[in-house]
Amino acid sequence: MPKEKFLLELKLRLKKYGISNSNQYINYYSEYLDDLIENDYTEADAIKKIGGVNNVFLAILSDNDVQISNTKNKIKAALLLMGIPVWGPIVAAGYIILLALVFAVMICSIAFSFAGLWLLLGSLIVLLKTGFIDFLFQLGTAFIFGGLGIVFWQLFVLSSKKTFNLVKFILLGFGIILLGILICIIVFAALGFDVNTIVKNSGNIYSPIGWSSHY
Repeated sequence: MPKEKFLLELKLRLKKYGISNSNQYINYYSEYLDDLIENDYTEADAIKKIGGVNNVFLAILSDNDVQISNTKNKIKAALLLMGIPVWGPIVAAGYIILLALVFAVMICSIAFSFAGLWLLLGSLIVLLKTGFIDFLFQLGTAFIFGGLGIVFWQLFVLSSKKTFNLVKFILLGFGIILLGILICIIVFAALGFDVNTIVKNSGNIYSPIGWSSHY
């Protein structure tokens, strides 16, 4: 870059961002470049040595003698633009992580909801084949998974858009979870908290298909 072009770009940059004593800096860098050129530097090498327009502009902004006339917002914008190579990838990585979390919450919601529905349908088979206690245990488990599905779905909705019914549905989800836990506690109480019996009965959890393989 020729010396004249460098000084012109620097002057325009300083004027644009309200550096009122810009001529002082233009004269300084003009003399500095002349000194370098007299010491056998080419114009391009001299400009490269002092760092180019962007580096010189930032150096001027940090100078104690710089005089700025009510352009703080413009300077902040300029600094932000110049910092894009630094903070741009960080912001992009943050968005990618957030999108991954939203996707993970959605997958959890689908998985818990499907499991809850599957166990709920299977509980009807349990009622017919093994008895009321096993039915209650599987029903409670179905409510727990179904409630978790509702909670995770509302968390997904919260992370993707605003909703007026968010709190209501989250409370509904937790209510269903508590109902499922209560049913399981009743089952445990009915079984006398016999661990061996609980483990034995846990093998009687059925899905809507394939239940006949247990017999």
